[in-house]
Amino acid sequence: MKAERTIALQLSACDVGEHAQAQRSVEKRYGALAGLLSHLPGMAYRSRGGVTHMMEFVSEGCLALTGYLARDLIDNTSVSYRDIICAEDRERVYQELQRLLHGEFALRYRINTADGRTRWVSDRGQAVRDDSGRTLTFQGIVQDITTQVEAEATLAEQQQQLRLAFESSNQGWWDWSVATGRVNLDRIGADILGLGVDEVETTVELCKRRVHRDDAERLFSLAELNLLGKTLMLHTEFRLVHSSANVIWGSIRGRVIERDGEGKPLRMVGTLQKISERREAAERLALLAQYDALTGLPNRVLFRDRLSMAISRAKRNQALVGVVFLNLDRFARVNDTLGPAIGDRLLQEISTRLREKLREADTIGRLGGDEFTLIVEQAEEPLQLEHVAEKIRAALSAPLMVDDQEIYLNASIGLSVYPRDSEDAEQLLSNADTAMYRAKSQGGNGHLFYAPEMTSKSTGRLSLEGELRHALERNEFVLHYQPTFAAATRTIVGAEALVRWNSRRGMVGPSEFIPIAEETGLIFELGNWVMLNACMQAMQWQQSGLPPLRVAVNLSARQFMQSNLLDTIAGALRQTGLAPELLALEITESMLMYQHESIAETLSRLSSLGICIAIDDFGTGYSSLAYLKRFRVHELKIDRSFVRGVADNADDAAIVTAIVSMAKSLGLRLIAEGVETEAQLQCLQELGCDTLQGFLLGKPEAPRQFIERFMRPDDPLS
Repeated sequence: MKAERTIALQLSACDVGEHAQAQRSVEKRYGALAGLLSHLPGMAYRSRGGVTHMMEFVSEGCLALTGYLARDLIDNTSVSYRDIICAEDRERVYQELQRLLHGEFALRYRINTADGRTRWVSDRGQAVRDDSGRTLTFQGIVQDITTQVEAEATLAEQQQQLRLAFESSNQGWWDWSVATGRVNLDRIGADILGLGVDEVETTVELCKRRVHRDDAERLFSLAELNLLGKTLMLHTEFRLVHSSANVIWGSIRGRVIERDGEGKPLRMVGTLQKISERREAAERLALLAQYDALTGLPNRVLFRDRLSMAISRAKRNQALVGVVFLNLDRFARVNDTLGPAIGDRLLQEISTRLREKLREADTIGRLGGDEFTLIVEQAEEPLQLEHVAEKIRAALSAPLMVDDQEIYLNASIGLSVYPRDSEDAEQLLSNADTAMYRAKSQGGNGHLFYAPEMTSKSTGRLSLEGELRHALERNEFVLHYQPTFAAATRTIVGAEALVRWNSRRGMVGPSEFIPIAEETGLIFELGNWVMLNACMQAMQWQQSGLPPLRVAVNLSARQFMQSNLLDTIAGALRQTGLAPELLALEITESMLMYQHESIAETLSRLSSLGICIAIDDFGTGYSSLAYLKRFRVHELKIDRSFVRGVADNADDAAIVTAIVSMAKSLGLRLIAEGVETEAQLQCLQELGCDTLQGFLLGKPEAPRQFIERFMRPDDPLS
């Protein structure tokens, strides 16, 4: 019995020893495991199943992750891990765990740390089950992924911005698997190719069939070079044909991004953009760069290029090339009178007529303004250009109809010939321009061939223009006055102010500088000077004790149409104190050919001020006599061409008689200009002309000589 008890005690002591040893071994392994887990980033855990998520084990990483000690979380001693999970994510986490009771799980959610911060964590683990499959615990590791989540959010935002920018740029992307021939497209890429939404995955063969046949070989050759690694990037523009047969322009970029071990291409990606609008805009810009926007004719740049090519052909074939340079006579007057809109329509009509009258092989260009040019190739002799010039004049001879108005225009034409006048395109054009100006200086409505001596005269004209621009500053202009007399008594009744230029080269007549002033726009400043000084002189004569004398000032069409004309005239009268009835304005008859409301309004307002309106050179223009009833005018000046033959030419006498009769019936006064003989004077007196002017009675004189000769010689000179 004692022996049995001893054996039992020994066995019991042995069992206790083995158990203690096993316990120490477990604790040792646990300590080793805990030490290992403490070095892992994050918190290792084991928790019971259920909604409480009660922790049975938590590694030391808990403190760094949550701000709580491990012992605070075990058995929910101080805080439940479930409560650490953000309220917004708590239900979702629980539902995910329930769904994954029998397998591994990977969750992302937010937790609230002990110091009040919010962190994103990754919770990865698995459910531990017993033999019956019942879930006993969850074990896993929770790691801080806040930096990763923030980086992902930033990346997602950048990708969204990139996607929006990509879509707003109207670019689509494509991804071509070279091995399989499959092509993936986004919505924009599919739309550019003309595919349906359900065809965003297609084949390279179908894409090839969309390429315009004229561009296919070039596009595929460039793609092949990139596939072979001979180019860094595929980039070209080409046309696409949609299923609706609509042709659009596209731009493609792409490159190989994946090759196999042998260097064979596996994958190529890139972008596709619709550029039809850009191409159309570029074509329009190219058109504008070479063609005149108003008439559609070649502009100076294109005309010069074509002239250079024509000269090259003529040089090879030993042929002639003619250059025709035409400028419309009096167009500036028409433009100023009727306005630029009407002027543009006239230029369009003229360009149409030139196209119709000339050969299709001849290049017609518009250099600007009212200047047109023509290249005549295969001319057998220079005189053939004269025939071209006559065709141009014939094209312009018929009246131009604008708003039921007949407008007549002529042209001054200059001609130059390769190789006689020059072998250089620019010089050949310049020579034709010089010849045109020479034709214009001879009265216009004609043509002239270039001659070398014209260049020196053209240079002189440019020099004159330069001096003219400084003439007002240097006070080089002077006014001379030609008297007008009552026909019945030969007493002086007025004076016409005529501008002269006392330049450094001597006295220059108005026929030389007035046309230049008209062309350059200097006529406005010069006209204002004449108006002010003529009114001032008339007032000075009165203040010196001489009887009031009406002074007449000529207005060009360009002056008459300036918007501030009334203000300028009223200002001159106000500044000098001259009475409006002592001022007469002379306008040319050709201005009345345009039935324009602005002309009638201007004449009416001038008449309302008391200013006299006289029609100069009457009988030489195109106007209808009915206009005299419409416009408020007071005097007619019979042109000197009729006065010259009034005493010995039956036709001239009949014309003057008719003018006098018409004027009397309309209540208009008459002035006959250019009276040079007693016979003319007597005839005009007999016909009943009111006022006379001419060299017989008095030439234009400077103010001092004017008083001495026509007023009172004994009075002090002004």
